Amino acid sequence: MNSSSFKIINASAGSGKTTSLVYHFLLKLFRESDNTGYRNMLALTFTNKAVNEMKKRILYGLYNLGEKDQSNQTKKLREKLLVDLMINSNDLKDRSKRILKNILHEYAAFEVITLDSFTNKIIRNFSKDLKLPSSYELIIESKQTFQDITNRILEKVGIDKDLTKLLVSFSLSKVENFKSWDIAFDLNEFSKILLNENNRIALSYLRSKNSEEFFRARKIFLKKINLIKEEISKTAIEVLKIFAKGKLEKKDFIRGTLYNYFEEYSKIDMDKNIQHSFDFDNRLLKVFENGEKVYPQSISMEKKDFIDGINSFLKGKYMKLRMNVGKVSFLENLISQWTTISLIGQIENELEEIQNEKGEILLERFNEIIDKVILEQPVIPFIYEKLGVRYRHYFIDEFQDTSKLQWSNLIPLISHSLEGLDDKQKQGSLVLVGDPKQAIYGWRGGDNLQFLKLLNNQSSFQVKPEIINPEINYRSLNSIVE
Repeated sequence: MNSSSFKIINASAGSGKTTSLVYHFLLKLFRESDNTGYRNMLALTFTNKAVNEMKKRILYGLYNLGEKDQSNQTKKLREKLLVDLMINSNDLKDRSKRILKNILHEYAAFEVITLDSFTNKIIRNFSKDLKLPSSYELIIESKQTFQDITNRILEKVGIDKDLTKLLVSFSLSKVENFKSWDIAFDLNEFSKILLNENNRIALSYLRSKNSEEFFRARKIFLKKINLIKEEISKTAIEVLKIFAKGKLEKKDFIRGTLYNYFEEYSKIDMDKNIQHSFDFDNRLLKVFENGEKVYPQSISMEKKDFIDGINSFLKGKYMKLRMNVGKVSFLENLISQWTTISLIGQIENELEEIQNEKGEILLERFNEIIDKVILEQPVIPFIYEKLGVRYRHYFIDEFQDTSKLQWSNLIPLISHSLEGLDDKQKQGSLVLVGDPKQAIYGWRGGDNLQFLKLLNNQSSFQVKPEIINPEINYRSLNSIVE
């Protein structure tokens, strides 16, 4: 069976992810006949530490192979390469020396870099095509930028009437909920959602809405809250009437829990937030789900029979009330954030103005900039036509932490190499390494579902992947692995 040019290494913790990636990188180096294959190879990972580790392993691997190092690690590497390359040890030694020498002489062409660095490189090289200032400054730490956004918004209080009305309303609502009237912290924290790629689609919708639409939506939510509260009170009163019919009191229920639950919601305060008034009780849910008795054994048989007879009624009313309480709690929480949500367009505009004025671009906005170009040119974006001539072989580490935007931006470039031939009539290649269980970058848009889809042969490429599952774990004892 022929080996696929698209390989996915699904490697668990301790199974040698980096070792596997380094091996495939070395294998590709040796398979390129001119000893300068690194010029057309690109390895991407997430941190500078990982970059340095991968470079170190590749260079040391070449050095040790060239010097006939006899350590166990080098022996295993040498034996595997000799089999896969079908060459003798002297050829391997000589080629290792030549490739290492070439890399050291043109080290800049040896590209093992972070994904963010690669994105920055694309934007810097094609800044004119992307209509960006050629001398922009890359901002990695965004704290000061968001502080500037907050200050600029607050400076418009008293000048912009709609904005002033919005912020005063927000400040008063905070006081009513026993929080500090100071809204600067809230604005600063909320601004940070612009950096998370997971919020991109929702934010694009919100940005299209004006302040009047937000005001109208808020009124609708408040009206909905009052209607549901009335229904909650009505449901609770209906149950209390049934209790009265059966002459049931608080003492007729274990710790009075069920009676208290309906009694409290029958007196619901229409002007007070429900999420600050009552607990979203899960104890009663377990009681009804497990079919437990809600009354003590000490009550009369007549009352036991009455409660047993209305048990399904009580469960239905409890579930209905609980659902409505959840709806009100959700809407109240949404209303508490409504001012900051309605400011998303303003925050976005301030961010753009600050970046333009200072000639700065936040690191987190790079992928969005490239994504816009790809959407405008759905066939093969011009920037990738140029890059596709350079890169033919791709190696991506920790793929489970790649964001949707990062991956969608790489797909056109990789497919150009993977599904086409170069001027020597050779096909490009792709090696992905990762473990869905080790995803840690969800907070900045990392999406491990992309990896799971690839493992299930749901790929954007015409080339079918070869999935490799390393069976040896070098970090854990057999008893743990088994």
